[in-house]
Amino acid sequence: GEFPGTEMLVREHDASPRPAGRWLRVAMGDTLAWLAPNEDGDIRGYASDGRLRVVIRRALRDQAFSPDDHAFVRQALIDSARTERDKALVRRDLQLTALPEFPPSVAAMLTDSDGNVWVRPHPRANDREPAWDVFGADGVWEATVRMPGQLQVIEIGTDHVLALQDDPDRGHVV
Repeated sequence: GEFPGTEMLVREHDASPRPAGRWLRVAMGDTLAWLAPNEDGDIRGYASDGRLRVVIRRALRDQAFSPDDHAFVRQALIDSARTERDKALVRRDLQLTALPEFPPSVAAMLTDSDGNVWVRPHPRANDREPAWDVFGADGVWEATVRMPGQLQVIEIGTDHVLALQDDPDRGHVV
């Protein structure tokens, strides 16, 4: 899941996470709940009793967004809108919104059926398919996996990845 954090947009009647902002990412496993606050590079694993069990210490890749990165983020947000009306609303919002100077260290986080946590950094203009780092429930790095960046990963099993891809002609493709 994705939850509001420190980089919020506050409007007259609502608030929402800032696009490409450093906000909390959460992934629920069978035995641990994983939290990535995105204030540092760390990912924390909590047991069901609320106790901190594992901390994955990752170096914070604090390289500022380039103008190309900002253009890439803007285009990805526009492309994610389904209708022309929605695309126009996204364009309007982007004109009113300054993108952050730095990307979140964790853009996506999921758990698989074996209890591993999969962590993906924010895509950059020069790396549109960032690798997922896979860590065991003990916090030890297990593997790095590359997948097409436009996939929306839904489920990761022992021997499969279930994902959606938007196709302009066919809609969602599994």
